Amino acid sequence: MKKVRMLMILLICILPLTACIQEILLFTGESDYWSVRYEVNKSEVCGKSSGAIKYIGNEPVPESIKFSIDNLEGDVSLEPEGVFSLPFGCSNVSKESEIEAIIEWDGKTETIALELN
Repeated sequence: MKKVRMLMILLICILPLTACIQEILLFTGESDYWSVRYEVNKSEVCGKSSGAIKYIGNEPVPESIKFSIDNLEGDVSLEPEGVFSLPFGCSNVSKESEIEAIIEWDGKTETIALELN
């Protein structure tokens, strides 16, 4: 009887934890000028997305860029180090999703395919 009771208590404690397990999808890509990191913390309703765009080119860091990644886009200023941290968003991407980052700056445009890591 004690074993059954202990098993029941253990199951009651573990079951809620299984509902909290989330899948983290990390997409990255790089070009001659940019390094992009896009992370989605998947949940049942909507995945919380975040990430960063970093300038890695040899020319001076651009003051601002226009970007588009998944459902995030905007005209933004870069930090002096050439980094922009993406705002938190909501994403429904999956492991099979094909994600592209489009970055425009100083009259140039690059499209970077992001790969799942």
